[in-house]
Amino acid sequence: MKVELSWFSGLLIVAGLSGASVLAITLPVRSSLRDLGDQVRALETEEAIVNRELQELQKAQVTAVTVPTDALWTKGTATSAAIALQEVLVSKVSDSGLQLATFGEAAPLESINSATLATELELTGTHEQLAVFLASLETVESPVAVSYLWLRQLPPDPAKEGSPISIRMSVWGFRDTSQTP
Repeated sequence: MKVELSWFSGLLIVAGLSGASVLAITLPVRSSLRDLGDQVRALETEEAIVNRELQELQKAQVTAVTVPTDALWTKGTATSAAIALQEVLVSKVSDSGLQLATFGEAAPLESINSATLATELELTGTHEQLAVFLASLETVESPVAVSYLWLRQLPPDPAKEGSPISIRMSVWGFRDTSQTP
């Protein structure tokens, strides 16, 4: 019987030490998990506040943008304003050294609640010429923006300097609607 009790006592001591070891190892993790839970609850509260503010902003959102008059293309009718934009772009393309393949009126932007006009251009040239052209767009009297820019590398041309590229882009501006359509 003495042998059984000491074996059983040893087993109880090993079990007790194992339990104490598990507790010592998992106690810091439990504390860390509790802290993470607190952080999650704080972030959920912040998210609720931001969502509430976003809903308020969406309710108060103005449906039409008021564009300053000096930012409008005011060349009479919508057609004459589109032609004026195209003339400016063709001139800027020529000044930059790019080659104009095609150009024409593009669909106005639907994501903007103000009247717009747009021109699509297909060009060839080099990266440097494109950079010059894009920089020249910043000097246009009535501001314009690029809504689409697609570049494709062309095979090298030994007769020309630089890496040739094909360019397709859409340039747009705000149109004055006070004139006749």
